[in-house]
Amino acid sequence: MAPSDVEDSDDYYTSSDEYEDVEIPLAPKRRHPASNPKEVHRRMALQCQYCWKSGEPGVTLLKCGGCRRAVYCSKLCQKNAWKQHKPKCLDAQETRAGLDTSLLLQRKLLHKFVEKHRPTILNASYRALDIEAHPERALQDVLYVRVRRRPGHPRTETAFYVIDAEVTPIDSFVRAKDQIRECLREGPGGMPVTEDQKKGIFHGYMVVFTTDHDEISEFIPVAFSTAGERDVYSIGGIKGMSWKDQLVTMLNEGIVY
Repeated sequence: MAPSDVEDSDDYYTSSDEYEDVEIPLAPKRRHPASNPKEVHRRMALQCQYCWKSGEPGVTLLKCGGCRRAVYCSKLCQKNAWKQHKPKCLDAQETRAGLDTSLLLQRKLLHKFVEKHRPTILNASYRALDIEAHPERALQDVLYVRVRRRPGHPRTETAFYVIDAEVTPIDSFVRAKDQIRECLREGPGGMPVTEDQKKGIFHGYMVVFTTDHDEISEFIPVAFSTAGERDVYSIGGIKGMSWKDQLVTMLNEGIVY
């Protein structure tokens, strides 16, 4: 379930003029004082796309050289995942080749922005979907975040500005709903989900970012366990804040861990 599993499109959603009057402030020129320059938690929040091992200290995750999205903790995991990953990898390469330069740059920037804020996104989405109490929502809803390109941004973590975030039914994604569900029904590395995983040891849910006017989208699949540790989802939380206030504050202030 790599971020490129679902292709970009301009008609997944119903466009809205609701946010036309939202004013986007200039990005701060310096790193936020609350940010961690080493971004330790961000690295821990990355997951091998085959075994779902987190990028904790001592674990090196390497990107696929083709799609430049999927990451693996070892050559063996990459080899084992290749049969399932190959068509998606080739599709991602074709999509990248077909985009004009400006859209390609914006897509890359959105991907980097999302990766910078991955710990916050994991924490907020886990809380928004209330996955701990209702794991079945993983196949029903997604966290949908709408962002707009930020003027004068000097840093990746402030490249976009969140203008809205809400829990949205998968069925509202006109063309992508079947692809999203197919991705979520797959286990690690795209392999069929085992009986143990069906009992709650492994699940996945989706977070969707889209730029205003639906030009570019980023689909973020997240693996979670209802029978194991959930430490990674506690990263980036702000005591006393709702999931939405936390998400908007952290991303719009450019606070990274």
